[in-house]
Amino acid sequence: MEAANNGCSGVALITNAGTDLGASVAKHLIQAGCTRIVLAHGSIAPIKEIRDKLPSKITVELMEYDPTSLESIEKVIKSTVSKFGHLKHCINILTLLQAPSKPTAEASVEDFKSGMTSSARQIWLACKAEITQLVSQHEASTGQPQSSAIVNVVPYGNIGIHSGHGLQAVNSYSCVGITKSLAWDHRKQGIRVNVVAPAATDSKEDRGVASVETLKQVNPLERLIEVDEVASTVCFLVGDGGKGINGVVLPVDSGWNLVHG
Repeated sequence: MEAANNGCSGVALITNAGTDLGASVAKHLIQAGCTRIVLAHGSIAPIKEIRDKLPSKITVELMEYDPTSLESIEKVIKSTVSKFGHLKHCINILTLLQAPSKPTAEASVEDFKSGMTSSARQIWLACKAEITQLVSQHEASTGQPQSSAIVNVVPYGNIGIHSGHGLQAVNSYSCVGITKSLAWDHRKQGIRVNVVAPAATDSKEDRGVASVETLKQVNPLERLIEVDEVASTVCFLVGDGGKGINGVVLPVDSGWNLVHG
């Protein structure tokens, strides 16, 4: 599954790009032939640091946005198309959700509302804006075959069922449901939508959720997943190498799903 063989030559958008995984995805996209990338994040500083480490021959646009605002993400899409003329590869990155560890029935209404309106809302808003643009490109193609893809990165640690993590499961299964629904709704418009579901990664974001030793203990191979392992999978699915795959949840978790799925 070499990134260089996966055909990511179109314009790519990465949301929540100012993460360790976002940096790795950008690198793998470039290896797969992408030369035009938009990095969108809640602030400019992290994505500027990422851009400065990428090859100078690559055109990288930086956009600050609010992931909880449809208007904000629509502005990102509009600016992307204005700059490059189209959009083909969309990657929406979520990180491990921190939520109270308690039995589901003991969660408060506030806990539940917070869990349901965090990651799932962000995924829905991003996909809504991206799909609108991709559909418009399909309709403007006058019958010519179109191929575009969205990959939502949803941590598998939030999807599997295990004690005290009901809110994380509800939130992440919502992201999966959104993904599968979009994949079915837009299959005839050349738009694929998939989920990559990593276990805890060796990233600053996941290390901030729990200690490294704690995160290692829940991995069947007793190690953290490397962000490059996740990024290469993302690029496979979003590129031409994954053009026969639609509506799937692909774990990158050393087999964690075999016990907790």
